[in-house]
Amino acid sequence: MTAAAAEGMSSYAQALKQLLQDASARADAEFAASRRAAGAIKRRAAAVDAVLCDLWQSLEIEAVARAAGAVEAPALLATGGYGSGGLYPGSDIDILVLLPEQTPAELDGRIRSFLAAAWDLGLELAQAVRPWDDLRNFAREDLSGYTSLLDARLLAGGEALYKRLQAWIRSDDSWSPARFLAGKRAELQERWSRQADTAHNLEPNLKTSRGGLRDLRTLEWVARRSFGKGRLKDLVALGHLEPDEARSLEAAGRWLGDLRYALHRLVGRREDRLLFDHQPRLAQVFGEDEGLHHGVESLMQRYFRAAQTIDRIGEQLLLRIEDALLPSLRHPAPLPDAPGFAIDGQRLELSTQHPGFATPESLVEPFLWLARRPELLGLGPGLLRALARARSSQGKALARSQAAQERLIDILRTRQPFRALSTMHRHGLLGLLIPPFANVSGRMQYDLFHVYTVDQHTLFLLRNLEQFFQADGPPELSQERQLAARVRQPELLFLAALFHDIAKGRGGDHSELGAKDARRYLGKLGFAAADIDLVAWLVQSHLLMSVTAQKQDIQDPDVVRRFAVQVGDWERLECLYLLTGADIRATNPKLWNGWKARLLSDLYRAARFQLRRGIDQPVHRQDRIHATRLKALEALTGEGALFNVVESVWSDFPDQSFWRYTPDQLRWLTQSIIGSARPGEPLVAVRSVGTEGTREVFVRMADQHGIFATIASVLDRLDLSVQSARIMTCRSGMTLDTFQVIDMRAAEIDAFSRNIEIQMALKMALARNPLEPKLARRKATREQRHFRFSPEISFDARGEDRATQLALVCPDRPGLLARVARAFLDCNLRVHSARIATFGERAEDFFQISTARGEALAEDDCERLRQALLARTEELW
Repeated sequence: MTAAAAEGMSSYAQALKQLLQDASARADAEFAASRRAAGAIKRRAAAVDAVLCDLWQSLEIEAVARAAGAVEAPALLATGGYGSGGLYPGSDIDILVLLPEQTPAELDGRIRSFLAAAWDLGLELAQAVRPWDDLRNFAREDLSGYTSLLDARLLAGGEALYKRLQAWIRSDDSWSPARFLAGKRAELQERWSRQADTAHNLEPNLKTSRGGLRDLRTLEWVARRSFGKGRLKDLVALGHLEPDEARSLEAAGRWLGDLRYALHRLVGRREDRLLFDHQPRLAQVFGEDEGLHHGVESLMQRYFRAAQTIDRIGEQLLLRIEDALLPSLRHPAPLPDAPGFAIDGQRLELSTQHPGFATPESLVEPFLWLARRPELLGLGPGLLRALARARSSQGKALARSQAAQERLIDILRTRQPFRALSTMHRHGLLGLLIPPFANVSGRMQYDLFHVYTVDQHTLFLLRNLEQFFQADGPPELSQERQLAARVRQPELLFLAALFHDIAKGRGGDHSELGAKDARRYLGKLGFAAADIDLVAWLVQSHLLMSVTAQKQDIQDPDVVRRFAVQVGDWERLECLYLLTGADIRATNPKLWNGWKARLLSDLYRAARFQLRRGIDQPVHRQDRIHATRLKALEALTGEGALFNVVESVWSDFPDQSFWRYTPDQLRWLTQSIIGSARPGEPLVAVRSVGTEGTREVFVRMADQHGIFATIASVLDRLDLSVQSARIMTCRSGMTLDTFQVIDMRAAEIDAFSRNIEIQMALKMALARNPLEPKLARRKATREQRHFRFSPEISFDARGEDRATQLALVCPDRPGLLARVARAFLDCNLRVHSARIATFGERAEDFFQISTARGEALAEDDCERLRQALLARTEELW
């Protein structure tokens, strides 16, 4: 190539690059002005169209094909999202070069040059080059490959080959409509299952999460294959969509598209996940930045409601299409005892005798049958469509209808309301029936503690309560099943669940506001005063048990008595225990573990004993000591321990050990000491407690400086999350240190081997003289790094124990406790107990500490510790 020719090619390429850059800038400016993506993505696609076509023509590919004797010219096609006529800033550019059956060898070099030139211009192609027969064979078996062809659009080249492709796509030789529908349904389910089958995860993927843009595109693909038309207005004309449904889908898709465009621009590359990192900036882009949390929560509520709309209407549309494609599968049979309803393919449908939804309460009737008949898979397309039409005329009257509300109570009385109420919510009826519930629909909380939106969390809470009432539930729920069987009116417990978070987002205490809502609601329905009081108290106190168990020392009789006084009676205690366990499980799948189960169970049993004794008859410590010694002694002698040996061990224990430890802990500690082979060495015992990696660690050794810090650092390096710790000093100067931990590696190794590993690591570290706590350096997760706030440190002198209580609230980070322990060591302080509570990104830890002389901290001691804590925790962020 001559210098002049090379210079001409360079100028040509530069001109094409400039065309792309100008189009991109204009598209971005258009989006910035309107915050609407529709025009911007079309502008980008049009610019890429022009460049690719120009490159194709400049290389004279069709002329080369004709000169080589090709019968048909190759075709350049846009496929996938690009084929549909839009390009987001970070999207791949899907193209297909379709070759005729007989492809001249001369074409190969030209096509390679075309693709290389496109890449040189900065176009990130997702390219495929396939001969006609090869493409057909591939697309016959590959659902994704066939789907991408549905969007195929001719850019340049062989029009005849393109028309042949279009005819084949619609032919029986490809994917039949019924087979395509089944394949896309399976694809949806598989994708949803990877994302917990919910549209309500707090860092959703705009494209692939349930209710995302891919779901909307799936509806278009299925409709196009089934009817030859996939646009929403075409589906309305065909009678498969209601006009308001089409408008709702269009608005939801437009909003998700706007979000996706803004996200790509903010990140500077393809990114479809609405990560916490990006949510605040997106809230600013869309004018919802009134305070960090408020703006983000408002933005995400719009997202979740749009996703819910796509999910809800999409489900109905797929059922309607299936009904149209496979009418021969319909064999409705009357539903016994339910006039007007029939069972069609395990779905509830309307029979020909159904009078129509003429009253508000009739809208709730199908869901009552769904709750009563668990063998039903769901509601059929005809019934859903009739409900959707009736909702516009009867829906607003639902909240005022006494009969409709009574149907809801009947659903709760079945003790299995989850499926019925979640279906009602999906189809927009639960919020009409209970208007405050509509306000929390799609409402997220900007933290790492609540991983579901408020409405989805509430529905999962109902599901968890439902499991407590099932006779054949898992063994670990045996106590919950026993208590659930004694619940006087199960519907009251389910009502408390429905209202417990219903006031979130209003400002003020959501528990108090929700209790007022519950009182008004039950009062209008004529519930007895005692029933109203119970539900309102459960709503107002639904956090009481978890806060008490996690933040206070429930081995202290005074703590238990105060809790029992707040509860007041057995019925409230049992209902609160069931509600609390179901609530924690529904907040975050990672929150529930054996340690929390044990805490709640211990608090429940201790409070039950206090209530049985009478709240005006407090359990004195001497009573607790006597009962604990007696139960532990019975267990030990039953295991073969000698009475005098046990008494000899106990004679060295401090008095507080007999009321701070449970009888089972006292038995285990004593048995470990009796069985110790080498009295002069540190004794380390480890045992598994319950399931899910919960363990208890016991250390007994001569008291010396740095024991707590050393143990905390070893546990941290072993990926053991400390939940609580208790440190006591015996009369002989030996320490008794017990730690409750959650194993972050629980699934990697069998329990016995893991216990030995922990035991040996602690023995080696504690055998050093002097002790040398070693701090591990581990990175915080991406989510943790995003949430940062200043530590809150407070001190409270406790004269009774001659100690000081330290409360530390700060961002949670790996290694936090080890560094806090090192700060205690730096200040020469003793630790007597620790309670570690983590709520998402927030750590709330409480410690009982004293000076080395066993005295409460003076003011200057507190200030010195404050500075040491700030310095040590600063290392983490």
